[in-house]
Amino acid sequence: MNTIINYVETMFINLPETFEMRQLKTDILANMEDKYNELKAQGMTENEAVGQVISEFGNIDEVLEEMEYASEEKNEEVTEQFPVIDLGGALEIVEAKRKIGLEVGIGVIACCIGMAIMMWFQALNHLAIGTVGLLLAAAVGTGFFIVAGMQNNRYDYLEKPFVITGQTRQVIEEKKKAFEKTFIFSMVAGVSICIIALLPVIFFSLSENNDTLVEKSLSAGFIIASAGVFLFIYSGLIQGTYNTLLSKALLKQPTEAELKKVKRNQKIDSIFWPIVTVIFFVWGFFLPGGFAASWIVFAVGGILSEIWEN
Repeated sequence: MNTIINYVETMFINLPETFEMRQLKTDILANMEDKYNELKAQGMTENEAVGQVISEFGNIDEVLEEMEYASEEKNEEVTEQFPVIDLGGALEIVEAKRKIGLEVGIGVIACCIGMAIMMWFQALNHLAIGTVGLLLAAAVGTGFFIVAGMQNNRYDYLEKPFVITGQTRQVIEEKKKAFEKTFIFSMVAGVSICIIALLPVIFFSLSENNDTLVEKSLSAGFIIASAGVFLFIYSGLIQGTYNTLLSKALLKQPTEAELKKVKRNQKIDSIFWPIVTVIFFVWGFFLPGGFAASWIVFAVGGILSEIWEN
């Protein structure tokens, strides 16, 4: 039955949100539901019943003609057609972004391991070996970044306005709610891991004549901290995908006034979030607190984004 509901939502998504259209959608959905239940009672499987219902009720052009719904009226209400993402497409995006987050996270871990190798061998006065280790690990990490970037390019259209059905929004909201505990745990665990990674470095830094131990503890700290950064990236990208699908999407094709607002927010985001990302990495690598503290910029950025978009 969810397939039928999503199908009806998709049929009406490019039509203006008028009382007549809402009533027509309700009537069609009720008739389709009655027919579906009738076919199920006759012994049809769910897929057979859904296919039969859609084949009988799937075209609303004749109904619109009877309502004298002219194309000129449609053009007055809808100034631009945006791509429509149905439930299957939205779930595919979430799964793809999860894999991309995994690849980026592994790439970061590889680069951190490379830094750890260099510092460890530097402490042993074998900088050349350490440099080779760094370059090899960085090459592996870069490979993961390239693959993730190529896959992510397929979803560049999410940076522009798009439309989702009401059923799709409902399912994504439920999945986001189910993921919230995992996201919070990942953030807390990530911060804790980064703090733990700093403790040995701080301890040996306070001792005298322990430069070698400081470098070795810093090497170990990079590896430990990489696990925390992985949690930030992986869970953050999944959460960010849910937020994008819910906050950026429109439930219907926009009117001229709504279109202006969407394009304004799009221009702001195209400048704002790259700046936030740069601040995150600069703070993480060069400022006090490192990545254990720099993740806060994304939280603040999210709040500011919500303020100007609403």
